[in-house]
Amino acid sequence: MALLITLTFAVTTILYNIPNTGTIVASPYLRLYYDKDCTLEYLNNTNVDWGTLTIGSNIHHWWVKNTGNCNITLTLTILSFPSGWSLSWNYTGQILEPSQVLHILMQLQVPSGALKGAYTWTYRIGAEEAFL
Repeated sequence: MALLITLTFAVTTILYNIPNTGTIVASPYLRLYYDKDCTLEYLNNTNVDWGTLTIGSNIHHWWVKNTGNCNITLTLTILSFPSGWSLSWNYTGQILEPSQVLHILMQLQVPSGALKGAYTWTYRIGAEEAFL
């Protein structure tokens, strides 16, 4: 007669549910480019040569890319400028989404009384987080 042995094992599984939270902060960054394909990047604090200026309106092109992780708006700040000169742009406050590129025209107005010579000026284009 054969002996039949039955073994029983108790298997206990413990499962942990682990809720998590985290925050990604807004990073409103931008990059400036000389070309529409965004291959010729402007390096911060490098001199931009506007070439030979004329009395009246002079135009410079920028392509601005939102390289941050949030929607942005742009700011323009004049840091130094020759007396009587002015600078404006065609930016109207539209929101740039991440990775979006916007073509900006800078218009430099040289007054009729400007004397022959080399001039320097500095302006800043910045990014601020845009809230909808």
